[in-house]
Amino acid sequence: MATDRTKRFDVMVDQRLLRMAVSLSPEPEPHVRWARIAEGYSVRLAKELLSRCEGHKVLDPFAGTGTTLVAASEAGWEGLGIELMPMGALRFDWMRSWKEVDIAELAGTVEALKCNGGWHCGVACPVPYRVANMLSPGDMAQAIALRDFTGRIGPFPERSFFQAAGLLAIRDQVKSFEPLLRTARGGRWKTRSDKRPKYDCLENAFGMRMFKMTLQLLDSQERGAMTEMSEQDMVCGSALDVLPTLGEGSFDSVVTSPPYFDGFDYTDEYLLDHWFLGLDHDLLERGDDIFPTRFGEEDGIDGRCGMEDELERYMDLQREALREVARVVRPGGTVFYVLDDAVVGEEDVNMGRELMQTALSSGLEPVEELRYSKKDEGAPSRLRAERERTAIYRWERV
Repeated sequence: MATDRTKRFDVMVDQRLLRMAVSLSPEPEPHVRWARIAEGYSVRLAKELLSRCEGHKVLDPFAGTGTTLVAASEAGWEGLGIELMPMGALRFDWMRSWKEVDIAELAGTVEALKCNGGWHCGVACPVPYRVANMLSPGDMAQAIALRDFTGRIGPFPERSFFQAAGLLAIRDQVKSFEPLLRTARGGRWKTRSDKRPKYDCLENAFGMRMFKMTLQLLDSQERGAMTEMSEQDMVCGSALDVLPTLGEGSFDSVVTSPPYFDGFDYTDEYLLDHWFLGLDHDLLERGDDIFPTRFGEEDGIDGRCGMEDELERYMDLQREALREVARVVRPGGTVFYVLDDAVVGEEDVNMGRELMQTALSSGLEPVEELRYSKKDEGAPSRLRAERERTAIYRWERV
C-alpha cells in the first residue's frame, strides 16, 4: 500500500485538557483512586477522549489498572483492556468487587485483628533486595506481617479492600524514590528525591488508611456510586500476543496511553506492589516482555548511540502494536494515543512522526496532535512543566 510521506498531524494546543491529564487529576469516586496507579492518564481525560469518538465498543491495549475501562463504564461504552503487569488486572477486579463488600465482614476482621493484638507473621518471607531498601527496617518487618495477614483473609472483596489499604499505607511509608529518567525539554533531568515517611510506623499508616477508606466506602455504597462495570473486561497478557487474537474491525475506537520511552522502569517502580500481592515472581518473569522504557549506563551501553539503539527497539514494538491496533478498529473508527516525546541527548523525538509511516501503511489517517502548551512559551506552571512533552495523537481508520 503506497503511503503519502507528506501527511502530517494538525497540531493544536488545548490547555483545557491539561488538568485532566496530570497525575493529580481527581478521579470520580474514592474506590477508583484506591486501585489506580500514579500516572498522567486519568479517567477524566479518557472520558473526554471517548466523547470525541462514535460507537459503543472501545479497546485499551495498554490498560494499566483500567483507566479507560472506568471511563467507558461511565460513558455507557463496552470496553476491553489488555495489561501485561499482573497487578493491573487484579486491581481492576478490585474496583468491580468493592460494590459487594460486606461492611459487617470488614468490621469482624478488624475486631479479630484487635483481639489478637495486631498482625503477626511467624513465617520467613523472601523480600527482593530493591523492595527491602524502600522501607525502614521496622516498617519492612510490619509489611511482611501485613502481607501474610491480608493474604489469609477469606472472601475476595474484603481481602482486596485490606490489600488496597495495605498498599496505600506502604506507599505512605516509602522512604525514598529512585531517580526517574524522564527529562524536560533542553535535556534537564527530572528526579524524585528522598522523603520522610508520612506516619511514625506502618501500623499507624494502615490504621488511618482503613479508617478513611471505610468511611468513604459507606458513603459510596449509600449513594449507589459504585457501578458493577459488567460491560468491561480485562485480559492479563502482552498486547503483542493478545491483539492478533482479536477480530478484524471488532472495535469502534482505541483509547490508550502506551508506556513512555525514557520514563521510569515499570519493573522497578511496581515491584513493591507486586511483592505485597504475591505477584513479584510473575512480574519478573514477564519483565522481558515489558517495553524498554528506561536507558542508563548500567545497561551496559554508553552514550547517545546506546540510547538511540534502545529507542529503535522501543519503536519497533510500538509499530508492531500499532499495526494490530489498526487492524482491529473498524473503518471510520478513531484511535487516540496519549504519549510523551522521547528525549535522546537534548533532542525531543516526536512519537507521532516516528509512527506516521506505520500508521499510514496500516490504514490510519492522521487527524490531530493535541498539546497542552506550546514549546518554549515562557515560564511554565508546575502542572504544565509536568506534561510539557505529552501529546495526544488522533488517527481515523480509513
